[in-house]
Amino acid sequence: MRTTINDIARLTGTSPTAVSFVLNGKDHKRVHPAKRQAILDAIEKYGYRRNMAAKGLTMRRAFRIGICVAGRLDQTRVLAAAGHYGLVSQAAARLHESGYGIALLQLDLALPLPEACRRLVREDVDGFLFINFPVMALDRLLFSMAERRIPAISVGAAVEGAHSWVAIDHERSFELGCIHLLDAGLRRLVMLDTDASRVSSEAKRRGYERAMRARGLEPLPTVASVASGARGACDAARAALETVPDVEGILLTDNGHAAVVQMALSGRALRLMGFGDDGPARECDPPISWMSLPVHSVADAAVDHLLRWIDAPEPPPPLQRRFDCALIAPGA
Repeated sequence: MRTTINDIARLTGTSPTAVSFVLNGKDHKRVHPAKRQAILDAIEKYGYRRNMAAKGLTMRRAFRIGICVAGRLDQTRVLAAAGHYGLVSQAAARLHESGYGIALLQLDLALPLPEACRRLVREDVDGFLFINFPVMALDRLLFSMAERRIPAISVGAAVEGAHSWVAIDHERSFELGCIHLLDAGLRRLVMLDTDASRVSSEAKRRGYERAMRARGLEPLPTVASVASGARGACDAARAALETVPDVEGILLTDNGHAAVVQMALSGRALRLMGFGDDGPARECDPPISWMSLPVHSVADAAVDHLLRWIDAPEPPPPLQRRFDCALIAPGA
């Protein structure tokens, strides 16, 4: 049976009004601090949850958030896209914890942007999270939402201007991965680009170059896979050995084919540093080090800001934040 406000009032010897004040943050100088604490303790102990449907009618809110993905989610390749699915699932989980429902919206970017915006604003939601959208589309989408005073945040991609976004710092994270190998005494490091999307390749290259030059080393040429898939990754790994025969370490831009690259390099005494999704990196034998995507941190920060924005009487300052990846170094 669901615990009600009346139940909390009876259990704490207070009134339903006092409980309502505490729940809505209006208890200052209205509810004694000791009673307030007793109410909070009872809420935690007995698992009270607000009736969001009733509250939504009172506040003219839907208590639903639109989680938007570009294109159909089932058309997103699973390999090397765990981070994408992770952002969606973690955002949904965080919203559920906060008492919000979700609408999973699959936006066809082939549509003219005005039509896409019109479809979005017809949704019965209080705000939007745009997960890993192309930057060119984001600017127009976020501007359109701002014109209509609808809270909206880019999750996974940074955007210019006064928009809110939370993203992964690919440049700094790749630099940290390179520093890890340099600290191990390696000097001949090659960047192997096996990311078919090439979305963050330039940023990762900048991080690599900065780390190398900080140690007085000249960056080596990047070797990129020509074809997609395991065959392309395998060919690129062999091309790296031909390009730099004395290579000591290889920095992968994407973990999707880490195990394939490792097999192609077998027999060579060199280190492999991965980047991205955890699953493919954990399949490598022997274990490799990698930079793990901060999926939970990115999604949680975006959701928390969006909900504060929805509750605020005026739009807060834009949230613009990048998170570093975490170094995973088995056996270190």
